[in-house]
Amino acid sequence: MRSSLDQRTRAAAASLVATLPLRSDDDTAFIGVDLDVLGAQLASLRNAFPDSVRHSIAIKTMPHPEMLAHLIDLGFGLEAASLEEVQLALAAGAAPSDLIFDSPVKTRSEIAWCQANLPGALLNANSIAELHRYPASPSFQVGLRINPEVATGAPTEFDVSGERSKFGVAISTPRPVLVDACIDAGVTALHMHIGSQVPTCDAHVEAVGRLLDVAAELDAVRAERRDDRRITTLDIGGGMRSEVDGDAVMSLYGQRLRAERPSLFDYDVRTEFGQWVQANAGWAATRIESVEERAAPMAFVHLGADYFVRDVYGASGASSYGFAVVRPDGRVAMAGDDAEATRPYDVVGPLCFAGDVLARDLVLPELDEGDWLVIAGTGANTLGLWSRHCGRAVPKVVASAGGDCVVWSGRRLPS
Repeated sequence: MRSSLDQRTRAAAASLVATLPLRSDDDTAFIGVDLDVLGAQLASLRNAFPDSVRHSIAIKTMPHPEMLAHLIDLGFGLEAASLEEVQLALAAGAAPSDLIFDSPVKTRSEIAWCQANLPGALLNANSIAELHRYPASPSFQVGLRINPEVATGAPTEFDVSGERSKFGVAISTPRPVLVDACIDAGVTALHMHIGSQVPTCDAHVEAVGRLLDVAAELDAVRAERRDDRRITTLDIGGGMRSEVDGDAVMSLYGQRLRAERPSLFDYDVRTEFGQWVQANAGWAATRIESVEERAAPMAFVHLGADYFVRDVYGASGASSYGFAVVRPDGRVAMAGDDAEATRPYDVVGPLCFAGDVLARDLVLPELDEGDWLVIAGTGANTLGLWSRHCGRAVPKVVASAGGDCVVWSGRRLPS
């Protein structure tokens, strides 16, 4: 039985074959979105939680305007990490009330802009100092990000729950200080986001419990002070890694929250998942420009550290993705196919620095100039991180559904 990654890789190769008739002479690479896979992911997200939960998808994970419009059409909200992302979301058709704005460095002028233009949005302050910048009668809902200080198991660069994290107010802050700040600012929402690529839901469940404790204590003090305001919204963020071979981590998360944190659903619950939604719905393809016999066989391709910024600059390489080869005649080949001879290749990108290497000793079907290398699972934190190094053009972006492909945007210079 083939792994789900193999199945997704073959589906990505089929999408490329369907896309090639849309190719122009200067298309040396494609960025693709499988809307069928995306739809299944979004349905799984909804099914994991009660119907009352509102899901906002992180814009930064895949910020193409057509993607944002598609998510809005499907009834999802959007989470923005900058005012520019807020404006992208509005341009794509989002209603202010469907937006969450989470930037950790909101300026006074940005907050004033939100006051005038984002009625009903949720703004999550990153600090008590930021709360002091908010208007006395905000047009938006005021939230405060809490760092629950849990051990996440996330990669160090994506773990934002440590004691030196720049994100949120530490839960170890003296409770009277935290409570008084929330009451003074009229906070009615609490937010958490413990990190990205968190491997299990254990830390999330623990963090939600700590967030519930803060909400209960805050509301108890308000009741004592005869303050009618209450915490109405709990934004539990995102951060779950993408699914691996159908391990159903999101479904388990929802089950555990129902069983272990049932009071969570007494609130208006918001989520902000990005990678878990987008990763498996994306693919990319690059033409093999040349294959050279050096100290190791070396395949030169047209996507490298410009597209795989986290992978290449983080030195982990892109070898964890799924790979297939599409021959010029449309035939699909994968390592492991009985009829395919294979070789290990160093797959190297187009940028002018030594570290632009997608993978070392990656076993692939034998390659030749003019073949296409298809890379599956690239839908998260790739296009949104496109590097201007060497000024190369962003490839044509295509979307597929039911075997049909459409162009979302043409090959273009980065803006």
